Amino acid sequence: MPEELIAAWTLLDGDWELVGNETGATRLGFGLMLKFFEQEGRFPRHVGELPKAAVDYGFPMTANARQPRPDDGGGRSAFNSAGTFVQD
Repeated sequence: MPEELIAAWTLLDGDWELVGNETGATRLGFGLMLKFFEQEGRFPRHVGELPKAAVDYGFPMTANARQPRPDDGGGRSAFNSAGTFVQD
């Protein structure tokens, strides 16, 4: 795994304080939005702006074993008006 990916997308102690109350796909989406904001200075406009490698890396770090991946099942994934990552 590239060191740049790990450095840019790993949730650190302060990050976990922010995402700790979320669960499953919501935690993943929130964590990805947080790290994207740290790098870009803005939130992603759509899911396609998030690097697939970052989603793949972040999923095991944030999800519980029973939670489906946000890109599984052929449904659409997006951010709702509250900024939460959701899947149809």
